[in-house]
Amino acid sequence: MILVIDNDGNILATFSNEEDAYNFVKEKMKEGKKVHLKIQHEKFFAVDEKGNVIREFRELSDAYEFLKSRDGEKIRILIDDRSFYVIDDIGNILGVFNSEEDAYNFVKEKMKEGKKIRIIPPAQLYMK
Repeated sequence: MILVIDNDGNILATFSNEEDAYNFVKEKMKEGKKVHLKIQHEKFFAVDEKGNVIREFRELSDAYEFLKSRDGEKIRILIDDRSFYVIDDIGNILGVFNSEEDAYNFVKEKMKEGKKIRIIPPAQLYMK
């Protein structure tokens, strides 16, 4: 599910596909409103300190219980995927990368072209 959110965090609309969400955002931007897209995630991953996936979960509560059961180990719970997204200043995805270094190198090249972009790292919920 894709959420369209205003600057105050209010949900303006929800969509099941990217095209409808994109068209809605374009209309809101024509009205002069600043909006953001947020993807509602459905998977959670337990990841070790090297970034290897140990286990996948559908429910956050299951991921949290797993984390608590692995006391003393350096484990993180990530949301949905481990990708680094590079987006432009209006939220268009310019690239998806599996490593921070690849995303950073891409950003350096795009910034030389004068583009305003940023990296969205994998969302991390819990860490030990």
